[in-house]
Amino acid sequence: MVNPQIINGGQTAYTLSQVFRDHEEPDRSKIFGDKEVLVKIITFDIESKLGDSQKLKLIEAISRATNSQSVVSHADRRSNEEDLKILQSRCFDSFGIWLERKRGEFMDGIREGYIDPALIVDRNLFVRAAAIACGRLSLANAKKAFVRSDFSAFVSAPEEQFLRYNIALQILRWIHEEKGPIRARLHGVVVYQAYVALLLVTSKTSETEVGQELISEVANAVKQHWFNFGQHLERTYQEDSYWKNSRKGRNFNISDYLKRDHVLEDVTEFFDAPDRHGQILREEATTEIRPPESVQSAQDIGEFISKDTGPIMPVELFIQSIKEDDEKSG
Repeated sequence: MVNPQIINGGQTAYTLSQVFRDHEEPDRSKIFGDKEVLVKIITFDIESKLGDSQKLKLIEAISRATNSQSVVSHADRRSNEEDLKILQSRCFDSFGIWLERKRGEFMDGIREGYIDPALIVDRNLFVRAAAIACGRLSLANAKKAFVRSDFSAFVSAPEEQFLRYNIALQILRWIHEEKGPIRARLHGVVVYQAYVALLLVTSKTSETEVGQELISEVANAVKQHWFNFGQHLERTYQEDSYWKNSRKGRNFNISDYLKRDHVLEDVTEFFDAPDRHGQILREEATTEIRPPESVQSAQDIGEFISKDTGPIMPVELFIQSIKEDDEKSG
C-alpha cells in the first residue's frame, strides 16, 4: 500500500504501536501472538479517472460515514482538511510552532523528547487567536470556534496579517494560560482583554518588531487594570447605545463597544496612564453625595437612588445622613 490513511481506528493503532515498542521478544509474541484486529481496506481502482480533489472529497465522505457510528467529534473529522494541513505547515515555517490538528498528534515527539510541549498549540486556541487578530470577537468567543472556522481564510492571509495571528496567540497564552498548556474554555473577558492588548502592542511597534518583553508587559498591564478600564468606560459613555438591559440590570456592552472606531484612541489614552485614571476613579467613588432638598425622608430614597446621578453612597450611610439632617433641623 502507498500512502495509507487510517480513517477510523487511529487511537487503537497508536496504542498497539506503543505496546509493541515497549516490549521486546519473547514478550511481544506472548502479547500479540493470538490477537487479531479486523481491518477494512478501501482503495481506488488503478484505472480510476477521479482527480486528486475528487479523491480527497470521497475520502472525507468515507471518513464522515465511517465515524458516524462512533463518538468522533466534528472537529476531529475536520482535522484532515487540506487547508488545515497547509495552515499547520505555515505555522511551523513562520513561527516554529506545532499546530495540533488532531488531539495527541505529537505525543510521540513529546515522549521521545524531540518536541518541546511549550511549542504545541491547541487548535481551538489558535483559531480563537486568529479570530481576535481579525477583530472577529464573536467567533473567538464561540463554543465551537474550531468547527465554525474557515481555514482557507486563515491560510490565504497576507504575511502581515499572519504575523498578527502569532502575536494574538502569544498574548492569549499570557492572559489565559499564563505560559502553561491548558485547554480550559475561554471566558469572554479573556477574549476582550487579548483584543485590547493586541491593539496596544501593534500601536507601539510594527508586527515584525514585536517581542516577548513587550507582549508580557502589555498583557500584564491589561489584566491588572482591566477593572478600572471598565469603570472608566462606564463613566465616559453614558449614552444608551453603549449599554444593554438584562435580567441583572443595565450593563455596559463591552462586545459592542470594541467594534467602534474610537476604541484604539480610548485604550491608548487610558493605558498610557492607568494609575492616574485609577486615582481619578477612586476619588470619584469616595466623593460623598448629599441628598438634594427634594429628599425629605427615608421614603424618598428609592426615587433618589434610581436616578443617574453618578457615584452613590451606600444606602445605610445615606439613611444616616438624612437622620442627621433631620436632627439638625429639629
